[in-house]
Amino acid sequence: MLLRRLGMRSSMVIMLALLSMIACSDKPSVPANANQQLSSSSGSSRTSGKTNTVTVSEFKFHPEALTVNLGDTVEWKNADAVPHGVTSQDRKTIQSGHIEKHESWRFKAEKEGTYEYQCPIHPTMKARLVVQSAEAASAAKPSAGHAEHAALSGSR
Repeated sequence: MLLRRLGMRSSMVIMLALLSMIACSDKPSVPANANQQLSSSSGSSRTSGKTNTVTVSEFKFHPEALTVNLGDTVEWKNADAVPHGVTSQDRKTIQSGHIEKHESWRFKAEKEGTYEYQCPIHPTMKARLVVQSAEAASAAKPSAGHAEHAALSGSR
């Protein structure tokens, strides 16, 4: 009886030690495709950027068109009570897998381009992501002086 107890206790100690090692491991517990990236061919993209949110609700992507800069992150938040997904037209560049209800998925944009995407579960749900360089973004914004001049000339 005493040997049996020692065997059980030893087994418990070993199990607790293994569980502690697993809990303290530095391996991420997220799926491999949980943070895909568009790889940059030029290598000149920023390493960090802002996070832009696309809300999935009422079987639509909000906004339906989003422009972000290289290095930005896009987070799709599923506010619906059913799973959705995000898959680019080529079915390779952006591929989230299922985003369960009230969950989210992040994607780091590291390659310029226009990406049409849809929900693979509900193919009528479609939207567009445009990834641009910071230079293109600043060129697209009018300067403050230009905007003031346009406002003044429009009021005459």
